[in-house]
Parts: sequence; structure tokens; C-alpha cells
Amino acid sequence: MTAPAETRAITRHDQNNDQALVAHQLIAAARDRLAGRDPSGQELVDVRPRERVVLGVLLPQLPPPNAQPASSASAVPHEPGVPIDQLPVSEMGLSVLISTDSTEVTLRVQSCIALYLQHAPTHAQQAAHSGLPEDDDATDDDLDVDPDSASPENREGTESEDEPFPDEGEAPHGWGRSDIPSPPSDDDLAGLPADAAAAIRLAVQGAQVAGQAAAHGGAASSDFLRPVYRRYDLTVTHDLAIQIPTDARPHTVGEVVAYECAIADAVALGRPEQTGQHAGALLIPMRGPSAMRVPRSVVEAGADAYETHLRDNSRNDWAIPVPTLAFQATTQCTPDGQMRLAVTLINISPQPQRDRGFLPEYAVYDAGFRVAVDGAAINPSEYRLVERDYRTQPLVYAHGRFCCLDEDAFARTGELGRV
Repeated sequence: MTAPAETRAITRHDQNNDQALVAHQLIAAARDRLAGRDPSGQELVDVRPRERVVLGVLLPQLPPPNAQPASSASAVPHEPGVPIDQLPVSEMGLSVLISTDSTEVTLRVQSCIALYLQHAPTHAQQAAHSGLPEDDDATDDDLDVDPDSASPENREGTESEDEPFPDEGEAPHGWGRSDIPSPPSDDDLAGLPADAAAAIRLAVQGAQVAGQAAAHGGAASSDFLRPVYRRYDLTVTHDLAIQIPTDARPHTVGEVVAYECAIADAVALGRPEQTGQHAGALLIPMRGPSAMRVPRSVVEAGADAYETHLRDNSRNDWAIPVPTLAFQATTQCTPDGQMRLAVTLINISPQPQRDRGFLPEYAVYDAGFRVAVDGAAINPSEYRLVERDYRTQPLVYAHGRFCCLDEDAFARTGELGRV
């Protein structure tokens, strides 16, 4: 008999490594889910991107706060960015202390962002949204009740062609009398503020109008286009040359064109001219009083009629709305002879405006960047919120604004990256 091979005993070090691997795997899965990198985040249906993706989000700009700039140089170095209570968050960045003997420093920047742009739903998606059967050529065999033999009292949801519309005082089909609210009296609203009372009256009027429209088939004549957003992942690489300042004022340089070109190239691939059809391509709003509605009869007619309607009724002068991004670097000399460098990825888009029901998506998602500093050394700085004693050494290589330094990547490559 051969002796069994000896097995090495599992040590606590091995167990710790296994547990760390499991923890890192779970953290990575949660990160990909929250950042929208998983398969379910590539196309979002019936949900806005900011309701699904919560990591690396840069929202459009709010009007600038009423802050008076400093009239003279201060001992406290200038650091760009919005106050912590000034929301929404439109930027992320890192601030470091650098030292150099040259007159110019070059930043090698690589930014990664994701855009979610609204697409026109496919015919199958719109049919499901309108509550229509998947098979457009439904026959009588698909119905639970034979329409030719069904009596009026057991025909549910069907109306005879000769049956007149309900009277104005009669509850519409599918509505009970208790479902249509009656106008409130002045006594009912006496205890409410004027604006609240006016809002209640408008809401009741809207419900009554909707009930009357349902009685005459108005509510079923058209449907809103189903919200569909698709993800566009972009990587933008560029350099920034920074002149070393000789005074105490902050100096800022930025890059916008590289981001505009990268976004334009990515968006061009999703336009109807590139895909060959409007259904499933980047959404071009409809002409007319509503930019986001399609007749239900068009959807019922099939995929070809749906595509023809989107093509013939889309706006000809439409430019795909996309966010505007910039990367900025701010330098300022410090009193101790070093230089403070602040790098910032910023969404400079304005707040979107609704156009006949269409709301552009100007937010940026899963944003991040890495910066290699050529021609200067990065020095640690003191983290003043941590007490200095025998247990801690409150030195950090970067201060983050709405992000943190990726210390592992910095230790490996010396690059400034966010995490």
C-alpha cells in the first residue's frame, strides 16, 4: 500500500486570505452594480439613470453661490470646488502638494465616464408598455370569450360599434362613480392655504377631464414613449501643460475640446443614420404638441408602421443633447515654498429644460480619472483632522473632494486616481 499524500494544514493566514478574497469579490460585485457596470446597467428601461446608478455621478451645475472672491492673497491656499452643502455635486477632484525645479509641469490625464442617453423604444418594448399582446395578429382563439357569441352582459371590456358613448353624467367605462371626484366646496377648502386649495381644484379638474376622455377613448388614443436609456462608456486621454506660477494667485488651465470630441464620436454611433432605423436608436422627439407620445393605433399596426411613424414625424433640426465636461488644473504657491496642485473633473452642463415632455439627461455617471505628474514630485501633507500622537502619523498624499485617492494605484504607479 502506498502512503497517502500528506496534506498541508490550513493556517490562520490561509483562512484570512480566503476571507479577504471573498470580501473583495463581494465588494467588486456591489461596486459594479452601483456604478452600472453590470449587464443590467447597460440598458435601463422604465427607470431614470440617477435612480439606478449612484457611484461617480456628476450632476449638472446649479447657479453659482453668492460668494465674494478674496481681494488679496491669503495664507490659506485656494482650493477650487463647491461648498459641501452646495448641491448637486458637479465635480470631483484631488489636491496635492508638489515641488519642482522646472518652470513647467505636464499632466498626463486619463478620464473614464459613462453617459446614459435616451433611445427610442423598439416596437416590442413600446407594445409591452402600451399593454398590447406580443403577437400583433391576435385571433379570436386567443380571447377568453368568443366575441360573436358573447352576450352584452358577459362581454367584459368590449363595446358594440352601435353602442353610444356614455353621457356626460354617466361614469366612463372602467371608472366607478366613486372614482371620479366631485368638485370641492369652499367650506371643504376653508382651512387650507390659498395655493394648496388652488392645487386641489386643479387636480380634481384634471381627474374629471381624464375620466371624460376615457369615456370617449381619448386616454387610449396615444401612449408615452417608453423610457429607455443606454449606456455609453468613454475614455478620454489628453495632456495639460502647467506653467509654474511666480506669484501667490491661483492659476487655472483646463481642457474641454477633447471631451466634446470623444462624446460626439460615441454619440454618432447611436444615431438613426448609423443604425439604419429610428426604433432602438437615439431618441429624436416627435413634432407636434407632445414630443413623447405615439398613437396606439400605430403600435397596433406593427413594427413597420411604428418605424414609419418615428421616421416621418421626428424633428429634422434636432441635435442630440449631451453633457459638457471639462478637466481643470489649478496651481498656487504656498507660503512654505511648495506648490499646491488641484485637479478636477467637472460637469459644466446647465440644468436641463423640459421640451414638450422631453427632458435631456445631462448627468455623467461612473466618472473617474488618473493623472500622472511629469516634472514634479508629490509630497505628503498633514491631515489636520487627525491628532498627531504616538499612534498616528497624519500625513496624506492627497485631499479629495467628493472622492478619495486610490492609494493602491498611487503606491504602484505614482498616479493620482480617484476611488
